[in-house]
Amino acid sequence: MKILFATFLFLSTLLHGADKLTEADHQKAWAAKHGGKCEVRMSDGTRCDVVTDTHAIEVDWAYRWTSAVGQSLWYSLQTDKKPGIVLILRSEKDRKHLIRLRSLIAGKKLQIDVFVIEPK
Repeated sequence: MKILFATFLFLSTLLHGADKLTEADHQKAWAAKHGGKCEVRMSDGTRCDVVTDTHAIEVDWAYRWTSAVGQSLWYSLQTDKKPGIVLILRSEKDRKHLIRLRSLIAGKKLQIDVFVIEPK
């Protein structure tokens, strides 16, 4: 019985820990998958989360979508690359932020590409 309980605790910790990825963890994984560089210093001293051959990307949690818009546009100006946002959804409740982001981009005809990390 003790072994079964210990195994259950171990597996629960592993599964729960998978949901605890940080923004930086997502940033590094996304950059590696898309051939980007992380934390690239801009000429004004700010740091762009990910820079690829084509995009300057801001990686952020869904609830911070408004600040991601400004940051992606600023990094785009600094790098002369397309602005992009990687929006991290932790749960289905976060989808409302993605809808708001896409509505703003469409409504104001902004040229920002959006990439989504879906909840697990």
